[in-house]
Amino acid sequence: MAKRDLPFIDNLCEESRRLYDIFNEEKSDLAVVLISTSFIEAWLTVILRVHLISSKKLEEKEINELFDKNYGLLNTLSNKTKLAYFLSLIDGKIFNNLEMIRKIRNKFAHTRLDIRFSDETIRLLCERLNYISMTAISNNESIPTIEFLKTARGKFVINVAFIVERLSALGRKFQDSKN
Repeated sequence: MAKRDLPFIDNLCEESRRLYDIFNEEKSDLAVVLISTSFIEAWLTVILRVHLISSKKLEEKEINELFDKNYGLLNTLSNKTKLAYFLSLIDGKIFNNLEMIRKIRNKFAHTRLDIRFSDETIRLLCERLNYISMTAISNNESIPTIEFLKTARGKFVINVAFIVERLSALGRKFQDSKN
């Protein structure tokens, strides 16, 4: 796949730009979805951990138990997303988009067939992603770039890149306020 150079990508933090580059280099739709959700889940974990630590209502051991990969209440993307939203750590727009991304991830992860962004179910879910809309894209973009962003994969990639950017900014802000 040819790399999609978008001027506004330069405004992203280094980690979000690196993620965007991975998206452009990776040919596997499954890998793009799984890598992106791992970034999202990692930042949600940071945001929630910092919030829980700063609340001083739980000991470090109790917080670690909440995030335990096998038995913790916060061991799933769904639970982390919901708690972050319920605690007003993320807004409704991010929450709704994270729910769509989670559904897309689950379709990829739990389907035995070779599933792709071009599949009808995935395409319809991607159409519902709206953290970054086409109206936010500059009129100066080239036609191939705009056409790519109209594809399910393009819409997924650009929305995830900017959601990761927002989550990483929130995570860093919460970490800074804790210190």
